[in-house]
Amino acid sequence: MKTYKKIGIIVSKEINSLRNWELILIMNLVNSNNCEVTIIDIRNVLEDNKSKKKTFFKNSIVFFIYGIQEKIEKILFGKSNNNKLLEQLKDRLDIILCLKNVELNGKLNLNEESYKKIKEANLEIIIDLQGLEFNSKDYDCTEQGFLQIFFSNNNKADYPYALKEIAKKEEYCIISLMQYNSEYPNGIIIDTAYHNWFWGFYRTQLELQQKGIALIQKNLTELNKKNRKYEVNLIEDNNDYQLTNVTLLKYLFNFYKNILKYKMHNTFPLGRLDCWTLNIGEGEFIQADLSKITSIDMPKDVFWADPFLYKYNNKHFVFFENLPYKNMVGKISVGEIKKMKNGNFSLENVNDIFTKDYHLSYPCIFNEDNEIFMIPETGGNKRLEIYKCVQFPDKWELFSTAFEGEKIADATYFKDKNNQKWLFLNKGVDLYIYQIDSLKLEKIDSHRQNPVSMDCRKSRNAGPIFQQNDSYVRPNQVNTFGIYGRALRLSKIINLDLNNYEEEELTVVEPDFRKNVIGIHHLHQLENMFVFDSCYKKY
Repeated sequence: MKTYKKIGIIVSKEINSLRNWELILIMNLVNSNNCEVTIIDIRNVLEDNKSKKKTFFKNSIVFFIYGIQEKIEKILFGKSNNNKLLEQLKDRLDIILCLKNVELNGKLNLNEESYKKIKEANLEIIIDLQGLEFNSKDYDCTEQGFLQIFFSNNNKADYPYALKEIAKKEEYCIISLMQYNSEYPNGIIIDTAYHNWFWGFYRTQLELQQKGIALIQKNLTELNKKNRKYEVNLIEDNNDYQLTNVTLLKYLFNFYKNILKYKMHNTFPLGRLDCWTLNIGEGEFIQADLSKITSIDMPKDVFWADPFLYKYNNKHFVFFENLPYKNMVGKISVGEIKKMKNGNFSLENVNDIFTKDYHLSYPCIFNEDNEIFMIPETGGNKRLEIYKCVQFPDKWELFSTAFEGEKIADATYFKDKNNQKWLFLNKGVDLYIYQIDSLKLEKIDSHRQNPVSMDCRKSRNAGPIFQQNDSYVRPNQVNTFGIYGRALRLSKIINLDLNNYEEEELTVVEPDFRKNVIGIHHLHQLENMFVFDSCYKKY
């Protein structure tokens, strides 16, 4: 797969002072075997970032309070340590290109000497991490122009993104990647990503930055494709970008309300907050009346989620995540389904089958060549693990591993009608697809569009892919409005090969079928039986 060989990155600070996500992006590009990175250093001429940032606040009081809140959230949610990245990076940079005497009046106007330096470097594209305004006369100094990334729905650099979306309880945060060249001198959005916010803006910003890295790297490959078509989609020059007193007060009220809620609950627990439970029904899930299905009884101080069905000797079993509130480290348990006289279902003989010192969930169980396998989520161990059943249902042995050093979530095995084998998995909440030779994972081919989806409304897996009539249906989570697992989307797979992936929405199941339910994020349909989970605000 061809990617850019010579990439320029505009920075306005010394390498030691770059933000963590900027260092990670540079390091990822430097470490790629077919990429040469050039740092374009303009820190001597760029206007002071602090004074520039003040323009995004309605007044100095808002700016001052924002600064204090930012420091508080850095303490609560952690500050990145760049020392290790800096050590790795210093000896790897191929060229340090320093632009001097650059005219800067709101735009990056290259003088003759600077233009010549960039032209001679034969850069294919320049990534600007500073949000500069470009002069169209300079676009032809590279083959493909300039790239910029914005973490909001306007094109204001250094905008205090995420805070306004959280305060107004918007559906999601938007990340936009823009390209500027002679064909699109005013810039065009070439790709977008959608991210669910957390109730703290600093943590949300860190998550958005990580997603931004993946968005840039993905499109460095996509931009090389000839005749790539774009929808003409520009970011509006939004005048409503300043952070006001009212918006900041709304944010602070909600932030400290959440802090108080969890502190009070930990001190005086009255029920289980955000508690997931299991629900079992007969027939087709899509046609079922979910309000008539009763949640399974479970012990106190735990929640049960991510259920998978398995039929063995004409008996139905449910494998699921069993999470004790005491240590918040999930384990995998199994129970046998029993139908009661009133028509409801219960789980009997519940036993733990996997208990580790790291979190376990999403026990994707399936049959392959008359053998039983399971892929539990083992992101806490930073690799993907496949287990083979030795004695059903509670004895398993490690069969194979892959993706060493990566936090893999919700891995789902799928064999299509042509017997091609696939892994659908999540890194963060983004969807990645891989074709594999077998469950031994000796050959793994990455999908050409990875990550194939960076949309919080549909990327995260929500159970095994199942067949409905002549189609395959992929359950996926709808993570929006600051709620993890808020709703369940069912999508029909239209096209799947190593070059393309396409799906279309069939339906979205909202958490409105029972009082106090705020989420539904997993489904397994097996023949004439289904199981799903639901989240109660308090249980």
